[in-house]
Amino acid sequence: MRRRANVLGWMALVLVVGGWFALLRPPALGGGTELVIVRGDSMRPTFQPGDLVVTRTSDNYSTGEVVTYKIAGGQARVIHRIVDKTSAGFTTQGDNRTSKDPWTPQAQDITGRAVLRIPRIGALPIYLSQSPLAIATLAGVAAFLVTMWPDVQQGLSMGRSRNNRRRQFA
Repeated sequence: MRRRANVLGWMALVLVVGGWFALLRPPALGGGTELVIVRGDSMRPTFQPGDLVVTRTSDNYSTGEVVTYKIAGGQARVIHRIVDKTSAGFTTQGDNRTSKDPWTPQAQDITGRAVLRIPRIGALPIYLSQSPLAIATLAGVAAFLVTMWPDVQQGLSMGRSRNNRRRQFA
């Protein structure tokens, strides 16, 4: 019975990793999916600050689609709606803005089309990035867990061997 559970566990792990590899692999690993955390209010009411948006690359982009694109030498990213397509590139604008963006991204600047929104899940990373105390606390907890992990594992294995000895003598 235990062996069957182990086999099922490994099969589930292979399915999860395979699904991630096929559907959610980032560009750095040859995939076309990015996770974008919305930081500003320019896309309200479509996206709120702290929303996590999943984007996928495409061969072509159309007017009306929400896309992410690179600006300022590829360091900064913008998530806005395409409002026009010209020979010079794409004209974009935030849903909560009255004017068009000053940038005209080309197709190669666009990193993906928004395909899924997960509300507020990105708020924690935003909070952590803005709070030195939260970062220090998180680092302290991580350091504690890393240094204590061998002791925890040893305690667990000792408990198992005691239980096995009791079963042998019973």
